[in-house]
Amino acid sequence: DRLLNLYKETGDKDFKPTASSGNAVISAFAKSERPDSVERARAVFEKMKEFCEPDSYSYNSVINAFAKKGEGLMAKTLLKEMEDACNSGNAAACPDLTTYNTVIFALSKSTREGSAQDAEALLNKLKTLYEQGRTGMKPTTETYTTVITAWGRLRHAEKANEILRSAVDSFKAGDESLKPDVKMYTAAIYACARSKMKYTEQKRNVLKIAIQLFEELKNTPEYDNPNNVTYRALMKACNELSVDPAERSRLLKAIFQQAAQDGMVSKLVLATLKEGVKPDEFRSIVGENGRMYPRNWS
Repeated sequence: DRLLNLYKETGDKDFKPTASSGNAVISAFAKSERPDSVERARAVFEKMKEFCEPDSYSYNSVINAFAKKGEGLMAKTLLKEMEDACNSGNAAACPDLTTYNTVIFALSKSTREGSAQDAEALLNKLKTLYEQGRTGMKPTTETYTTVITAWGRLRHAEKANEILRSAVDSFKAGDESLKPDVKMYTAAIYACARSKMKYTEQKRNVLKIAIQLFEELKNTPEYDNPNNVTYRALMKACNELSVDPAERSRLLKAIFQQAAQDGMVSKLVLATLKEGVKPDEFRSIVGENGRMYPRNWS
């Protein structure tokens, strides 16, 4: 503000703020943990328009600030503004893959109805841009995983699984860059765990999807191996979706034993097991005071 005011008062070009100086301030606020960091970043961004045209770095920094706060709608609005600026001749403001991935990330943190649809729409837009020859716009495994997370946050397990299946199909069709990984599968399993089904048969079907996803990951070494987060996600799905206590106990015991065999027991895995079984069952499975598992397990 001080530089801009001096420039306005004196007309001296030496005092005129530059895009670089504006971007540096925006970036600093975007990375800050201050409660008002988003508002500050946006204010500097709007002020910046008085002396220069924001570029993609400017937009990306503000969008990143909104993403950190889960402000998906605001991130989407800025993306539209960015696209309009690009289409109006400001080539420096054209969105790139980072822009779209950041907006999708912001949408994935939102519980607003429609945010997951918006995230998937951006994924499809990236596919179209890539097919049109924009090689730098190719969606990545991160893009797919974030859209899966978006659907999971809104409790749509089937849609999350659908996005994962599209990535798997692309990989099997020869797209090596979309090789599924443990993060992608874990996100899809968590989507199952978060789904709130009303009827028993619906719960069974979603739990079946979660188990199939886990087994598919475990039986396909080139995709990665399940980690402690994956095991916890599957146990969470059992806790939320298994309506028969005996079945739930049997499943949790089997999953825990496999996690133990793979060295993937963590405090959260233990806590999730404890949530789903009776105290005596828990002690039986892990041993009194947890003596059955090594302290150095993750």
